[in-house]
Amino acid sequence: MSKKIAAILVLTVVSFHVLCICSFGVIITKKVETETKTASLEPVSSQSFYIGNKGIQFDTYLNKEIAGHHYSIKIPHGWRIKVGKRAGSYIINFAGGSASVMVMELSGSSTLEDYIIMQEEPGLRNKLDGYNRVSYEKAIKAYRLIYVFSSNDKDYWAARTYYEGEGRFCLVTLTSLQSDLNDRKALFDAVINCFRWESE
Repeated sequence: MSKKIAAILVLTVVSFHVLCICSFGVIITKKVETETKTASLEPVSSQSFYIGNKGIQFDTYLNKEIAGHHYSIKIPHGWRIKVGKRAGSYIINFAGGSASVMVMELSGSSTLEDYIIMQEEPGLRNKLDGYNRVSYEKAIKAYRLIYVFSSNDKDYWAARTYYEGEGRFCLVTLTSLQSDLNDRKALFDAVINCFRWESE
Protein backbone atom coordinates (compact mmCIF):
# COMPACT_ATOMS: atom_id res chain seq x y z
CA MET A 1 0.00 0.00 0.00
CA SER A 2 1.46 3.38 -0.97
CA LYS A 3 2.01 6.06 1.64
CA LYS A 4 -0.51 8.30 -0.14
CA ILE A 5 -3.30 5.70 0.02
CA ALA A 6 -2.46 4.89 3.65
CA ALA A 7 -2.63 8.60 4.55
CA ILE A 8 -6.02 8.96 2.83
CA LEU A 9 -7.31 5.87 4.65
CA VAL A 10 -6.16 7.18 8.04
CA LEU A 11 -7.73 10.59 7.37
CA THR A 12 -10.99 8.92 6.32
CA VAL A 13 -11.16 6.81 9.51
CA VAL A 14 -10.31 9.80 11.74
CA SER A 15 -12.86 12.00 9.96
CA PHE A 16 -15.52 9.34 10.40
CA HIS A 17 -14.84 9.08 14.14
CA VAL A 18 -14.90 12.86 14.55
CA LEU A 19 -18.18 13.04 12.60
CA CYS A 20 -19.73 10.34 14.80
CA ILE A 21 -18.61 12.03 18.02
CA CYS A 22 -19.84 15.44 16.90
CA SER A 23 -23.13 14.11 15.57
CA PHE A 24 -23.99 12.05 18.62
CA GLY A 25 -22.72 14.81 20.89
CA VAL A 26 -25.22 17.25 19.33
CA ILE A 27 -28.04 14.72 19.66
CA ILE A 28 -27.22 14.03 23.31
CA THR A 29 -26.95 17.74 24.11
CA LYS A 30 -30.31 18.48 22.51
CA LYS A 31 -31.92 15.60 24.39
CA VAL A 32 -30.63 16.85 27.73
CA GLU A 33 -31.85 20.39 27.00
CA THR A 34 -35.26 19.07 26.07
CA GLU A 35 -35.51 17.09 29.29
CA THR A 36 -34.42 19.91 31.59
CA LYS A 37 -35.93 22.94 29.86
CA THR A 38 -39.60 22.19 29.40
CA ALA A 39 -42.82 23.79 30.55
CA SER A 40 -46.00 21.79 29.97
CA LEU A 41 -48.77 23.57 28.11
CA GLU A 42 -50.92 20.47 28.29
CA PRO A 43 -52.06 19.36 31.75
CA VAL A 44 -50.06 16.48 33.20
CA SER A 45 -53.11 15.56 35.29
CA SER A 46 -56.58 16.81 36.23
CA GLN A 47 -58.46 16.64 39.49
CA SER A 48 -61.79 17.92 40.81
CA PHE A 49 -62.03 19.87 44.05
CA TYR A 50 -65.16 20.86 45.91
CA ILE A 51 -65.22 24.57 46.60
CA GLY A 52 -68.28 25.28 48.64
CA ASN A 53 -70.76 22.78 47.23
CA LYS A 54 -69.48 23.00 43.66
CA GLY A 55 -67.05 20.57 42.01
CA ILE A 56 -64.40 22.38 39.95
CA GLN A 57 -61.82 20.73 37.71
CA PHE A 58 -58.22 21.83 38.22
CA ASP A 59 -55.48 21.06 35.70
CA THR A 60 -51.89 20.50 36.83
CA TYR A 61 -49.02 22.00 34.83
CA LEU A 62 -45.38 21.04 35.34
CA ASN A 63 -42.53 23.47 34.69
CA LYS A 64 -39.02 22.01 34.38
CA GLU A 65 -37.29 24.91 32.63
CA ILE A 66 -34.82 25.69 35.42
CA ALA A 67 -32.70 22.82 36.72
CA GLY A 68 -33.10 22.40 40.46
CA HIS A 69 -36.28 24.48 40.52
CA HIS A 70 -39.00 22.36 38.95
CA TYR A 71 -42.52 23.09 40.15
CA SER A 72 -46.16 22.25 39.56
CA ILE A 73 -49.15 24.56 39.63
CA LYS A 74 -52.86 23.73 39.57
CA ILE A 75 -55.30 26.12 37.88
CA PRO A 76 -59.03 25.90 37.12
CA HIS A 77 -59.87 24.22 33.82
CA GLY A 78 -60.54 26.84 31.16
CA TRP A 79 -58.01 29.40 32.33
CA ARG A 80 -55.72 30.21 29.38
CA ILE A 81 -52.05 29.48 30.02
CA LYS A 82 -48.91 30.22 28.01
CA VAL A 83 -45.18 30.17 28.63
CA GLY A 84 -43.74 33.52 29.68
CA LYS A 85 -40.63 35.19 28.31
CA ARG A 86 -38.64 34.53 31.48
CA ALA A 87 -37.43 30.95 31.97
CA GLY A 88 -39.56 29.12 34.48
CA SER A 89 -42.61 31.33 34.01
CA TYR A 90 -46.25 31.09 32.99
CA ILE A 91 -48.75 33.80 32.02
CA ILE A 92 -52.39 32.97 32.74
CA ASN A 93 -55.55 34.81 31.70
CA PHE A 94 -59.22 34.45 32.56
CA ALA A 95 -62.29 36.68 32.35
CA GLY A 96 -61.80 39.76 34.53
CA GLY A 97 -58.35 38.85 35.76
CA SER A 98 -54.92 37.36 35.23
CA ALA A 99 -52.16 35.40 36.93
CA SER A 100 -48.46 34.80 36.53
CA VAL A 101 -45.90 32.35 37.88
CA MET A 102 -42.20 33.22 37.86
CA VAL A 103 -39.05 31.64 39.29
CA MET A 104 -36.69 34.43 40.32
CA GLU A 105 -33.23 34.77 41.82
CA LEU A 106 -32.85 36.30 45.25
CA SER A 107 -30.23 38.99 44.77
CA GLY A 108 -27.47 39.70 47.25
CA SER A 109 -27.49 38.36 50.78
CA SER A 110 -30.96 39.60 51.73
CA THR A 111 -33.61 37.21 52.97
CA LEU A 112 -36.78 36.69 50.96
CA GLU A 113 -38.81 38.61 53.53
CA ASP A 114 -36.38 41.55 53.44
CA TYR A 115 -36.68 41.56 49.66
CA ILE A 116 -40.50 41.66 49.83
CA ILE A 117 -40.69 44.43 52.43
CA MET A 118 -37.77 46.58 51.29
CA GLN A 119 -37.93 46.18 47.49
CA GLU A 120 -41.10 44.58 46.21
CA GLU A 121 -43.71 46.48 48.17
CA PRO A 122 -42.10 49.93 47.71
CA GLY A 123 -41.89 49.18 43.97
CA LEU A 124 -45.58 48.28 43.84
CA ARG A 125 -46.50 51.40 45.81
CA ASN A 126 -44.63 53.60 43.33
CA LYS A 127 -45.93 51.79 40.26
CA LEU A 128 -49.63 51.24 41.03
CA ASP A 129 -52.27 53.93 41.46
CA GLY A 130 -54.17 53.70 44.71
CA TYR A 131 -51.92 50.96 46.11
CA ASN A 132 -53.02 49.88 49.56
CA ARG A 133 -51.86 46.84 51.51
CA VAL A 134 -54.71 44.60 52.69
CA SER A 135 -52.63 42.02 54.53
CA TYR A 136 -49.22 40.41 54.82
CA GLU A 137 -49.01 36.78 55.93
CA LYS A 138 -46.16 34.40 56.77
CA ALA A 139 -46.18 30.62 56.51
CA ILE A 140 -43.47 27.96 56.41
CA LYS A 141 -41.15 29.05 53.59
CA ALA A 142 -43.89 31.18 52.04
CA TYR A 143 -45.09 34.78 52.29
CA ARG A 144 -48.26 36.39 50.95
CA LEU A 145 -48.81 40.05 50.19
CA ILE A 146 -52.41 41.07 49.43
CA TYR A 147 -53.22 44.54 48.14
CA VAL A 148 -55.66 46.62 46.11
CA PHE A 149 -55.01 49.15 43.36
CA SER A 150 -56.69 51.03 40.52
CA SER A 151 -56.08 50.93 36.78
CA ASN A 152 -58.08 52.51 33.94
CA ASP A 153 -60.84 53.56 36.36
CA LYS A 154 -61.25 49.99 37.63
CA ASP A 155 -60.50 48.64 41.09
CA TYR A 156 -58.41 45.48 41.41
CA TRP A 157 -57.44 43.03 44.14
CA ALA A 158 -54.17 41.10 43.96
CA ALA A 159 -52.29 38.46 45.92
CA ARG A 160 -48.57 37.86 45.51
CA THR A 161 -47.34 34.64 47.12
CA TYR A 162 -43.60 34.02 47.43
CA TYR A 163 -42.44 30.41 47.79
CA GLU A 164 -38.90 30.04 49.08
CA GLY A 165 -36.54 27.69 47.23
CA GLU A 166 -32.80 27.00 47.18
CA GLY A 167 -31.22 30.28 46.07
CA ARG A 168 -34.37 31.25 44.17
CA PHE A 169 -38.04 31.77 44.89
CA CYS A 170 -41.25 31.35 42.95
CA LEU A 171 -43.70 34.24 42.78
CA VAL A 172 -47.36 33.49 42.04
CA THR A 173 -49.48 36.58 41.37
CA LEU A 174 -53.26 36.47 41.08
CA THR A 175 -55.24 39.57 40.07
CA SER A 176 -58.99 40.12 39.81
CA LEU A 177 -61.51 42.91 39.56
CA GLN A 178 -62.65 43.66 43.08
CA SER A 179 -66.25 43.25 41.95
CA ASP A 180 -65.53 39.58 41.10
CA LEU A 181 -63.54 38.78 44.24
CA ASN A 182 -66.32 37.11 46.22
CA ASP A 183 -66.75 34.54 43.42
CA ARG A 184 -63.01 33.97 42.98
CA LYS A 185 -61.44 34.14 46.44
CA ALA A 186 -61.86 30.41 47.16
CA LEU A 187 -60.48 29.54 43.69
CA PHE A 188 -57.46 31.76 44.30
CA ASP A 189 -56.83 30.15 47.69
CA ALA A 190 -56.88 26.71 46.04
CA VAL A 191 -54.36 27.79 43.39
CA ILE A 192 -52.06 29.28 46.03
CA ASN A 193 -52.25 26.23 48.30
CA CYS A 194 -51.59 23.74 45.48
CA PHE A 195 -48.21 25.12 44.39
CA ARG A 196 -45.44 22.53 44.85
CA TRP A 197 -41.69 22.44 44.32
CA GLU A 198 -40.99 19.17 42.50
CA SER A 199 -37.97 16.85 42.66
CA GLU A 200 -35.79 16.46 39.57
